[in-house]
Amino acid sequence: MFNRVAEIVKRLNLDLEFISGGNCVDCSPVTGEQIASFPIYNAERIAGVIQRSKRAFAEWRLVAPKDRSELLRLFSEELRAAEDDLAQLISIETGKIHATALKEVRRSIKICDMVTDMQHRM
Repeated sequence: MFNRVAEIVKRLNLDLEFISGGNCVDCSPVTGEQIASFPIYNAERIAGVIQRSKRAFAEWRLVAPKDRSELLRLFSEELRAAEDDLAQLISIETGKIHATALKEVRRSIKICDMVTDMQHRM
C-alpha cells in the first residue's frame, strides 16, 4: 500500500519526505496496512511553521485580487489535471470509494472556479 501511495506522490511531484521516515504512522482504515509515516514535530519546528505561515498570509494580502484570481485559476487547472491521483489518495486514506473521493476533488475544483469567476464579475 505504501508503494502505491509513493507512486502517486511522485506523479504529483510532491516530496516523499512528507510520507515516510517518521514515527507517527498512518494506516488504511480498510486494510490496516501502513500507508505513510510522518515525523512528529517539536515545539521549535512548529513555531517555525507558524511564522512562515504568518509571513505567507501577510504577503498574500498584498496580492491584487486580479492576480489572486489568476493563481486560483491555475491551481484549479492543477487540481483538474491530477483529479484521479488525488481521488486515489483520498480513497486510500479514508476508505471512501473512488467515485465519492472524485466528487470531493471536483467540489474543490468548482469552488476554485467559482471564486475565480467572482473576480470577473467585480
